Amino acid sequence: ISNWHALAETIIQANNGRITGEAQKALENVLRYRPDDPKAVYFMGLARLQNKEPRKAMALWRYLEQTLSAEDPWLAVVHARISALQDVLQLDPRAVKPQAPVL
Repeated sequence: ISNWHALAETIIQANNGRITGEAQKALENVLRYRPDDPKAVYFMGLARLQNKEPRKAMALWRYLEQTLSAEDPWLAVVHARISALQDVLQLDPRAVKPQAPVL
C-alpha cells in the first residue's frame, strides 16, 4: 500500500498538484486493499474537483468526514476542503449525500 501511496504522491507533485490518470490508478490500487484509506479517498475527491465534478468531490469528502475519528489529522484537511467548496458552490454540505469511493 505504501508503494502505491508514494507513487501517487510523486506523480501528483511532479504535476503541480494535478491528479493525473496514472496517479488515479495508483490511488485506486490503494482503495482496492483499503477502501477507507483517508489519503486515497481525499485525493480521489481532489481528482473529482479537478475534473469539474464538485458534487462528487463533496460526496467523497463527506464520506471521509463521517468515517474519520475526531483525532485523525486528515479530518482538519477534509473540513477545510468542504468549507472551501461550500463557499464556492453556495451549497450546504449536508445536502450532499456521503459517497464511498467507487472503483
